[in-house]
Amino acid sequence: MHIVMVIVMACGGPTSGGSKPADSGTRGDGTTTSTASTGTTPPGGTTASGTPATTTTTADTAGPLPPNVLLVVADDLGVDFLSVYGADGGPVPRTPTLDSLAEGGVRFEHAWSEPLCSPTRAELLTGRYARTWDLGTAVRYADALDLPPEAVTLPEILGPRWSTAFVGKWHLSSGDPGLTAPLVQGFAAWSGALGNIGPESSPTGMDGQTYDRWEKVSDGVLERSTTYATTDTVNDALRHVTSLPEPWLVEVAFNAGHSPYHFPDPALLNQDWSEAPRTSSYRFGSMIEALDTELARLLAAVDRDRTVVIFVGDNGTPGGVVPEPAKGTVYEAGVRVPFLARGPGITPGLVIDAPVNLVDVPATVLDLAGVTTSEPLDGVSLTPCFVDAACRPRETAFAYAFTPNGPGPYNSWTAAVRDERYKLIEGYHAVLQPEVEYTLHDMQGEGEAVDLLAGEPLPDVLAIRDRLLEKLDGYLER
Repeated sequence: MHIVMVIVMACGGPTSGGSKPADSGTRGDGTTTSTASTGTTPPGGTTASGTPATTTTTADTAGPLPPNVLLVVADDLGVDFLSVYGADGGPVPRTPTLDSLAEGGVRFEHAWSEPLCSPTRAELLTGRYARTWDLGTAVRYADALDLPPEAVTLPEILGPRWSTAFVGKWHLSSGDPGLTAPLVQGFAAWSGALGNIGPESSPTGMDGQTYDRWEKVSDGVLERSTTYATTDTVNDALRHVTSLPEPWLVEVAFNAGHSPYHFPDPALLNQDWSEAPRTSSYRFGSMIEALDTELARLLAAVDRDRTVVIFVGDNGTPGGVVPEPAKGTVYEAGVRVPFLARGPGITPGLVIDAPVNLVDVPATVLDLAGVTTSEPLDGVSLTPCFVDAACRPRETAFAYAFTPNGPGPYNSWTAAVRDERYKLIEGYHAVLQPEVEYTLHDMQGEGEAVDLLAGEPLPDVLAIRDRLLEKLDGYLER
């Protein structure tokens, strides 16, 4: 077995920034205009700022009130720890809330994130591939990089008709704009952690943080919380979903199940973990079980007839919790994540086999909202999949990671593209793998265990490689 094994680590170098122009306004016809810096992405991932361009958003204010949208993001949760995706036994948690969410809505079987958290989170906010913003790995608070302020985000496109709030882990901000980043990026309110619970995401370098003692920011004010982080996130989310004027968009981004791994309070668990092995895998499983419990509390307060709930993971499960290759790679264990949706207009029990990307979420939300925009989007709306299991919203899915963050050159990169059957992986590492290498896999056959390019591949195999490589080149604009 030939493995293109490039793991992109969770820290990087500088990226480009900028200031968001303040010009915005609402016309009497329900059209919102704003000025934002846009540009194209040349080969290699470099962002060109370009000149300010006018973004036009049109909303049907005369039609029925669109549904509220609750976007829930779990941290470091791949499909390998959820029973609804076939996981069973050992450290797999009992997740009746997520099971019910899937049964009452749609489950995407082949949803891809990026291999690491910050790039995926940027895509969920902007609908643009993370390389547009020179993000290929995780953002640390100490680094001079972040999601640039000129990035136009979902709450900004939705416009002033929508109430918005962000709760939980941000992980897209460096020292500037730092504590106010979600507010700068268009949310009307925010509270939660700037990044991971630990010193690498801390404005003060606070060490020894745990889920019971961590640094929290509330609308730009730094404080310390002694409320269990998963519970704290739901407490704040409840405040918004029960009080915001409709329609509203609330993103709830849990820190769980990211490290530090631990066993939560038994009151939050659905089974007895006291005799479980004291390993990262079991600690992780119990954290996801606590997340499921608290998610049930949140969903109980949401009007099911008025709210579309979308649940996703930000990347695959980490190595050490599951076998490598895992998080940080473009192998299935690194990018295949849960994606569930339930709400008005969504047919219960649908299972979608077509490949999709999490970058498709913003386009989907805008479609649900009845909003059109002149802002470029890389994603496509998945609303046809809410009523039709045979939907094919995109031909291929794409994933890409690189280090360091910034315009390049890069020390390493890994990329993948797949259609419903075949998957092509590309990898490079300046030291470990100085030549660009490829593997090709039949995902309806033996999957990633067998490289179809090994040995002397037949012409039809080379034709599949070339077809997918053309797609990959298109995604990377090279």
